[in-house]
Amino acid sequence: MRAILILVSCLILASCSGIHYALENYSGVEVQEHIVVPKEGPRYIEQPNGVRVDRAAHFRIFDKPTESRLMITPSIGDAAAIGLVKGATFGIAGSDAPEVIYRNGAQDFLDKSGRSCDVRDISLIATPQYEVRYTCAAAD
Repeated sequence: MRAILILVSCLILASCSGIHYALENYSGVEVQEHIVVPKEGPRYIEQPNGVRVDRAAHFRIFDKPTESRLMITPSIGDAAAIGLVKGATFGIAGSDAPEVIYRNGAQDFLDKSGRSCDVRDISLIATPQYEVRYTCAAAD
């Protein structure tokens, strides 16, 4: 039991340090909504019960082009859903999207920004926030 309490305490502290990092490094940065539509198949699917499901990935991007880095998070709605699932299952349900989803979302954002940039690396700040470092080709 003691080991479980120590583990939970470490996870809480790690999360707090990630949130502190995000606030310290991205406060005041304009948030940009970014949508990645599916490459294959329709964006919207009608369910038998009449509910329309959007298959696009919705992100919030905090870009710092002068530092060649950005923070990417799911949309507010998606983040709330992740929190709801985790809370309802006491953290057992695997509701976190794989890192590659965020990497691809960041690359799509960079591709559509008009700059010639590539994702260099990605690191978890605090679930579900990732910091992406990128490199850009020199302007002619």
